[in-house]
Amino acid sequence: MNKAEHYGEWAALWEEAKEVSKRKTSWDRNARESFELVAMALIYQRNAIEMYEEGTLHGALRTSEAGAGPSIPWPSGEPLFPKMMESTDAKLGNSFIASASLRLPVAVLKAIESFVSPFAPLLKGDGDWSRAALATFFGTVKEMGCCEKASALGSSGSERLRHSLVIMSIHRDDFAHGEVGHPPDGDYKKRRESVLDSLHVCRILESQRVLCRWTLKWLAERQ
Repeated sequence: MNKAEHYGEWAALWEEAKEVSKRKTSWDRNARESFELVAMALIYQRNAIEMYEEGTLHGALRTSEAGAGPSIPWPSGEPLFPKMMESTDAKLGNSFIASASLRLPVAVLKAIESFVSPFAPLLKGDGDWSRAALATFFGTVKEMGCCEKASALGSSGSERLRHSLVIMSIHRDDFAHGEVGHPPDGDYKKRRESVLDSLHVCRILESQRVLCRWTLKWLAERQ
């Protein structure tokens, strides 16, 4: 999937979000907050896609220190998106997709109930994501490579949702969100570091859209 195709999928999803937003008056608090998180994730993803060139979009999320690009210049004026994007730096794109990933695991939690089958195996009794359950998918996620490979996020809708949630969670947890206070989950932190090192930017964008699409569908059916 090239950059234009990533943008095309995003644009279709954005139109869907605009249609879904018309139902907001009939939602409860969780549904409204879930939509707001998805909407912000889509805004950040749009800016992220803009920042990446074709090669970096299919490259690894993390680079070694030796291969890292120049540091991002701090905006001299107000940090508005158009001004920030005058300097097209993939590292700034990394910040944008991170901002999307921070929101999506929470958006899904606010949208689902415990009986929702695609995510039930990943939930803990207290309503949070089980890091031990997420870790059972690490081997599969680690082998995915970039979106140009033949292998998809999963062979079924449920697999794609679960793998996307795993990718979003380890990306979010890299910023110390969510995993603090989970001693029963063993060496989750050490193991998720190696999975994160294997991830490509395009897979993160793809996973974000899978979760956005599922959540918007759930919200569209909400009365």
